[in-house]
Parts: sequence; structure tokens; C-alpha cells
Amino acid sequence: MPAHSPKLSARIAFSYERVSSKEQAKEGRVGLERQADEFLPFCERHGLTPNPDPIKDEGLSAFHGKHWKSGNLGGFITAAEQGLIPEGSVLVVEDWSRFSRRKISDSQVMLHRLWSLGLGLGWVRKDVVITQESYNDSFELRLSLDVSQQQAHGFSVGNSKTISQVWAIREKKYVESGKKYLSMSSAPDWVKIKD
Repeated sequence: MPAHSPKLSARIAFSYERVSSKEQAKEGRVGLERQADEFLPFCERHGLTPNPDPIKDEGLSAFHGKHWKSGNLGGFITAAEQGLIPEGSVLVVEDWSRFSRRKISDSQVMLHRLWSLGLGLGWVRKDVVITQESYNDSFELRLSLDVSQQQAHGFSVGNSKTISQVWAIREKKYVESGKKYLSMSSAPDWVKIKD
């Protein structure tokens, strides 16, 4: 392919940073700032042109796919569908769990959607750009991706069960004490319950 090809000259990298809660966003180094640190070095290693404006989702779950359905990641995908993101561009994430914590089948759908739009996924922790070609050519990459997808989903499943168990114990204690109870998941922010 000629050196002046638009696809070759459009290797733009977009940094995607996500945390599941607003509290994590305020934690600096353990949140969004840490995720941003390796973006420029990653771009240099892989010959990518960094876009200066990161795509951020603060307080959106990758377990339920909210970042993909209604977050800025979803907006990025919509922009790509509209031809506003050059083909050959790369979405760069610190680790797989920033991109998805969904079931492997759902995660694969997300990855295939990127590929269908002519995009790649940069995975900083593994120092690789995942394209459809590299995925098909490398058994090691496919295996690493499967393991990471399972770990990311399993971690979130474990957290979800733990949180559900905590609320079930709290509900039981309130019921046994005769106090009024309304679960936090069903209560609007403005509701205050008094004994």
C-alpha cells in the first residue's frame, strides 16, 4: 500500500479512561490519572499519533456495559459509525477491565464491533495493539485475551455477590429489629426513612 494511503496516515490513538465510581475518579493516581500515564509512551512504541483529548467515563460500570450503551465510549463508537473517527485508529486502554468486565461473549461482540469499524484496541498492560489480523494470527494473544476477559468478569461477579450479601444481611437485621427498611438500590436520593 502506498505511503500516502489515508489508512496508514490515520493511525490516531484515542486514550480511553474509565472508573466505576465518582470516588475512584477523585483518587488521582489510583484512578484516571494512573490510566493516562502510559498513553504517550505506548503511542511512541507503536507509532501512533496521540489525540490530545482523552475519552473518559467516570462512574460507569463496565460490568453492566453502561459505558458502551450510554457513556462516552458509546459516543466514540457512534462517532466512528458516522465516519468521524478515521479508519485505522486505535482505542487505547490501560487494561482489559477498563474496556469490559462483561461476559466473554459480550466482550467479544464489543471487540468485533471495533474491528468492523476499522479500529484497533491498544492494550497498554500487554503492550499490544489488537487488530482482527493480530488476533487471528496469534494463539498466545487469543489465550491471553480469553483469560483476561474471564478474570475481569469474574472479579465483578464476585463483587456483585458480596454487595448483594451485605445488603441482604442489613435487611434481615432491620426486619428482625422491627425497624422500617428500604433498600438503597430502590430508594431515591431524597428519601430519608425515620424510625
